[in-house]
Amino acid sequence: MRTAQTLILRFLCLIAFPAALTLVTFSESRANDLVFKSQSVTIHYADSGQLEAFARKIRAGAFTLALNKVLVGSVGESNQTELGGFLDQLLKRVQLVLDMPMPKITVEIQIHKNVREVAETYSRLAGGSSNAPAFYWKKTNTIHIQTDNLTTGMLAHEMGHAILDRYFAIQPPTKIAEMLCQYVDKEISAGNF
Repeated sequence: MRTAQTLILRFLCLIAFPAALTLVTFSESRANDLVFKSQSVTIHYADSGQLEAFARKIRAGAFTLALNKVLVGSVGESNQTELGGFLDQLLKRVQLVLDMPMPKITVEIQIHKNVREVAETYSRLAGGSSNAPAFYWKKTNTIHIQTDNLTTGMLAHEMGHAILDRYFAIQPPTKIAEMLCQYVDKEISAGNF
């Protein structure tokens, strides 16, 4: 009896410890960050200038606001012009492009200072190198992005990765997922959705 309890305890430690370590490491990297929350999106940023630059780069124009109203419904006139309302609607529009509705999906966004910081974060998390201006990290459901060359299509592309990750029980091949997310970028950037 004692041996079975010991084995179960060891097994639970093997499962729980790596998960706890991941959460501790991730939360430590954002301990001093400010947080902005909407219904579906939580943004972590270092200073108000980052959030302002982020909002300015993805600012919704009149055409986008009209599309949001037609395609995903109005969330109230005052909220449509706010960052949170726009992000929630963008996430819904990405779901429409992919034809993958998920009403309760949420995503985290970590705003970095520049492309170099995004690359350093990718290297630390994945152990490889990348010069991509943004990436989605599945283990923490987080989009890592910077504002230097940010576009709405780029953000939609990364939201696409988050949706694909949560939608499929068995993940599609990496190249297929990337093609789908490039399609999302193209459609959102062109204003087709």
